[in-house]
Amino acid sequence: MKITKLITLLLVFVLLLTGCVQGIADETTAPDPVKQTETTAPQAETTAPSVELVIFPDAPEEPEEKPLTEHSQAVTDYWAQGLHFGDKNTAFTYYISIPEIYPFSTDAVACQKEIYELYTNRLYNDLTALQARYKGNVQQLEVPEGAFLDSELTRVYTYTAGVYEDVLSIAVRFDMEETENEKYYVYYLDLATGKRMTEEDAQEKLAVEAAVIKKAVEACYQEMHSQMDATADWYQEQLKKTASDENINACRVFFTEDGKRMIVARIYTAGSVETVEKLIVLQ
Repeated sequence: MKITKLITLLLVFVLLLTGCVQGIADETTAPDPVKQTETTAPQAETTAPSVELVIFPDAPEEPEEKPLTEHSQAVTDYWAQGLHFGDKNTAFTYYISIPEIYPFSTDAVACQKEIYELYTNRLYNDLTALQARYKGNVQQLEVPEGAFLDSELTRVYTYTAGVYEDVLSIAVRFDMEETENEKYYVYYLDLATGKRMTEEDAQEKLAVEAAVIKKAVEACYQEMHSQMDATADWYQEQLKKTASDENINACRVFFTEDGKRMIVARIYTAGSVETVEKLIVLQ
């Protein structure tokens, strides 16, 4: 009886052993857990942009204050770029130049930050939208520094800076998107004290007579409307507004790097836009 049981157990053992060998030969054994992990569904691929083009720089780090010496240049280009979107039939061309103010005081550093944010708010969304619209059809332009491009669809965002009587003036220029109007933001810093100046204080120190400004503004108005009837009521009415004391006092004086004395003036028009801002060189 014991021998029968022993033979039976040996037969079962042999059968099991044969099945395992056959299973190995047929590769039907359970898969390795590690291999199962490797065959999971792949993650969605991320496609890199077809054009890697920096359309706007990162915000500059807040610099440490440094003393301003006679060898220091008060304002330089922080970033300048020419961009072209689309083809010749649907083209938009931008030239963007951001000033960098030498960090000679807390106010200078704060003014730099404010100007940068001004650019960001006005331009970033617009340029990002254009890049998304034209995708691969974007080019960098070789544009001379400070150039004003001559094209209907060109937008120029730049600045003019100069020093006179220890007053640093920076006029940031933006072309308006919907009209041909220009918009200027003017900043003043006292190089002697490092303090930011109000427009009133700056105008007083720069000392430009109202009569000189009025003459320049009237001449600008007449040149703008040279093809119009100067005897028309609307012409005289808009000229009166342009030359009014209120409008003359609102003009902002600043100086360019080469010492030219200029003003940003509001000129009344006969068009759909009531006023435009113009940059006028004073004689």
